[in-house]
Amino acid sequence: MRDNGVVSVPPPGAKPPTAAAAPTDANAGRSDRFREITHSTWFVYAIVLAPLAGAGIGLAIGALAFAALGVVVAGAVVVGVAFWIADSRAEGDFFALYATYRGMTQQSIKAVAPITPLLSKGDRNHYEHYMSGPVSKQVASPQCVLAHYTYVTVERNTDSSGHTSSSDAKHPFTVCVVAVEQTVGFYHAIDLIESAGGIFGSIAGKVGDLFDGKRTRQVELESAELTDRFHLKVSSQIDEVRVRELFSPQFIVWLTQNFDGMNFELRGGQLVVYVKGHLEDSASLDRLLDGSDVVAARMLEEIAEEPPGRVHQ
Repeated sequence: MRDNGVVSVPPPGAKPPTAAAAPTDANAGRSDRFREITHSTWFVYAIVLAPLAGAGIGLAIGALAFAALGVVVAGAVVVGVAFWIADSRAEGDFFALYATYRGMTQQSIKAVAPITPLLSKGDRNHYEHYMSGPVSKQVASPQCVLAHYTYVTVERNTDSSGHTSSSDAKHPFTVCVVAVEQTVGFYHAIDLIESAGGIFGSIAGKVGDLFDGKRTRQVELESAELTDRFHLKVSSQIDEVRVRELFSPQFIVWLTQNFDGMNFELRGGQLVVYVKGHLEDSASLDRLLDGSDVVAARMLEEIAEEPPGRVHQ
């Protein structure tokens, strides 16, 4: 994992956190921020002058109805802009507080080595609300990055006249990237991906794919519930015995009870645990971090129990 870490100040306009108390969600402070904006000088001027300008434009067109419409539209635009700014600032406040609560630091340089399949997808990608620090509050906890991650694919379409147009399709995720360098040499590549369900999901899970230049294989464990809900794929270089030792009965039970909606990928000492969508509340972010901690701890525990002299695969 690569942070290239440079500490930044909280987002512009964010209120400095005063205590490491658990915030609720990104919308909690929106009303306070909106009230703050509506009492500002610029808003007072805008809410007066913009409708007057709208009325003037309407009268210039030559109809009183257009003047009235101009007043309403201009006022609505000013209020809408104020609401958008309040929402953005409240979101910044939340993530600044959450970083402090978890003992993490917000970062200005947002770069994670694109080693895993998810982080290397798309024509381009970007991160938001990027913070780094311990994955848990335990002593000697592995370091991680928590962020909103979005990859973008450019979709090109050609109409019947031969004209080509393009549009961006955004794919949002929330990722926790944990540094587990100890896994290098033990586990080349492991994916545990939630099944899409149905016959198509089953077929997709059984079709071999290429990653890291090597063929993968799907491993079915003894748990029918885990097999139905997740696709487990590993590098062909990994000894299947080692995979089954990692996925102990206790770990399988934990996954079936606690890992709904989550997935993980492991490559080159980089564990990426992720969910679809951008999480914006403490409970969901805590669940992602705590789940990442359990998966990382399980891998490190298994490596620590490795018999001396056993060949690494």
